[in-house]
Amino acid sequence: MLKCTIIRNVPSQAIFQQPVDTTTKTTAALLFSCMFQPRDTNGDEFIGWIPVDKIEKRFMRSSGPGGQNVNMVNTKCQIRFNLNEANWLSSRIQDIFRKRFVRLLNKQHDVVISSDKSRIQAENQDDCFKKLRALLLECNKELLNNRSPTRQDKAILDYRAKRAAQRRLYTKRMQSRKKRSRDPYESI
Repeated sequence: MLKCTIIRNVPSQAIFQQPVDTTTKTTAALLFSCMFQPRDTNGDEFIGWIPVDKIEKRFMRSSGPGGQNVNMVNTKCQIRFNLNEANWLSSRIQDIFRKRFVRLLNKQHDVVISSDKSRIQAENQDDCFKKLRALLLECNKELLNNRSPTRQDKAILDYRAKRAAQRRLYTKRMQSRKKRSRDPYESI
């Protein structure tokens, strides 16, 4: 379970720290001020960590119904980052992202994701980061599915094939015995 410390400014200009369990609660404040450092992996896979400081955030007027709130408050959130300069993503994840999500890229290879689901700016920003994380996890899933199997994977697959063949032969044998027991001329 990942523990993280959130530092917030309160109206009296004092700063306090509050531990938050990130497995159950994700907030915009957590996304901005988390002191989390990603664990070291083999470098190819995406582990779910997005460096918020390397992503440009813009807020603009939302569309649709909402009355004066829509006309006065910048609630729509748009996040963008350059895919070529995203050193926090492996080159293989970047290539898969480029192939699968061409519609999200502009001519400068900027990934642009926006959200105006809510009337609250922080919720829209949180939604943008959730969308980005989901897209990157899809790329990671494709990367893991397309990798060549290791010796351990091959051993597991061979074991499963052997067990499946044994089960198939066992069921054939049982079916044969059942049919043989029904034969009236077998006992003569």
